[in-house]
Amino acid sequence: MTARDELQQWVDGVDATHEDGLTDLTHDVIPVDLARRVLAEMDSGRDELEATRGYAGEMARKAEAAQFDIEDADQRRDDWKSRWQEAVRHADEAFAERDAAQAILAEVRELRDEYRAYLDSGQNQDDPIGIGPLLSVKGVVHALTEILDRSTP
Repeated sequence: MTARDELQQWVDGVDATHEDGLTDLTHDVIPVDLARRVLAEMDSGRDELEATRGYAGEMARKAEAAQFDIEDADQRRDDWKSRWQEAVRHADEAFAERDAAQAILAEVRELRDEYRAYLDSGQNQDDPIGIGPLLSVKGVVHALTEILDRSTP
């Protein structure tokens, strides 16, 4: 039985005595050893409460520090994410430029192959310059200009 329980039992006994009409003054005085034990338990409880408050304060500080760490990590993650997205965007642009350049190169090669076929066919006997009717300088410039215009964003 704790000192608190014993004190409560003593108080209940005093109350019962007063209800019976008996007013013995010795019952109104708390026994010294009981009072000391109650005070000791109260002091112990207060010490435990202070220790718990200290621990709770320490945990609150640690939780706050952890929250700052989480927010900092979130910010670093967002920074890296935006850098990554920018790098992906630049890579996509580079691939698009490469694809456009490859398309231009393919069309230029096609023109070259047509010109070689024209020269190999022997149809250029009447053409002293060797360009041919389909591949005149004006036609080549026009074809290349169209190719470049299509590939320019």
